[in-house]
Amino acid sequence: MSAYVLNQVEVTDPVAMQVYIRGVAATVAAYGGEYLVRNGATETVEGDCVPKGLIILKFASVARAKEWLNSPEYAPLKQIRHILCHAQPDDYCRRCPVIDLADPSHAHRATNM
Repeated sequence: MSAYVLNQVEVTDPVAMQVYIRGVAATVAAYGGEYLVRNGATETVEGDCVPKGLIILKFASVARAKEWLNSPEYAPLKQIRHILCHAQPDDYCRRCPVIDLADPSHAHRATNM
């Protein structure tokens, strides 16, 4: 089942970030990943969260997503992202959650009665 990598960042140096942007897509593709969202327009419709720089990637599996995140090809780009991005208040920039939709423990509790 597919796995999704989420990342939310605010870029503090757009010129320097171009190195990351030019290199990252090839590493994602090399591990079978694809972009679903790249900094799309967002609108806060509830609460006070104002997401910036939302990225959603899709991989064939959690294992494949982790292989990409920990790959030697992505390692230098990950360092650039960490240096040039201002993290959201919860430090989301340095954490890339990987979501496995096949895992039944992730079922929505309201529908799990």
